[in-house]
Amino acid sequence: MGSFWPKGIDIKDVAAPYEILQLANQDWLTESEGLLSLVIQEKEPEEGMEEFIVHALHIPSDRSVTLFSVTQLGDTPYPARITLRGDRIPIFLQKEYHRTKKGILADANALYESKELIANKWVSETPADFRKHLSEALNSSETKSVVFSLLASIKGTDDSDEDETAS
Repeated sequence: MGSFWPKGIDIKDVAAPYEILQLANQDWLTESEGLLSLVIQEKEPEEGMEEFIVHALHIPSDRSVTLFSVTQLGDTPYPARITLRGDRIPIFLQKEYHRTKKGILADANALYESKELIANKWVSETPADFRKHLSEALNSSETKSVVFSLLASIKGTDDSDEDETAS
């Protein structure tokens, strides 16, 4: 006789997205040697939804950039969806993007209806899913670009301050 326990449910792994983000922050602090942290900003709930905005903070300068947001139902932590902020980057600066192709129908008067299954790869149903998607979001080109920009602009600002003092 088979087991009726749902596959993929580990009762020892029940962390909510907010808790997982706090653990990710500890990694950021450690790996950046105290230069960078993740700031988790709770947004005002609207219509039964809860949202967290995640920022990267350069601690010495107190400057930050927005990385992504996490949205979930107000009364349950899962499903949760990560939304990258890549829409701020123009298409010509993105390594990859999707473009819709339009064509002409053979019979322009013909009406048709089709259903397309849309897969939302950023939706997590379990803590394991959320960890995987969070890792992908933090390793995305969008995140890396804004973090490098934050660090580079800080370094550039520090260098220019020293140059001005020396003059």
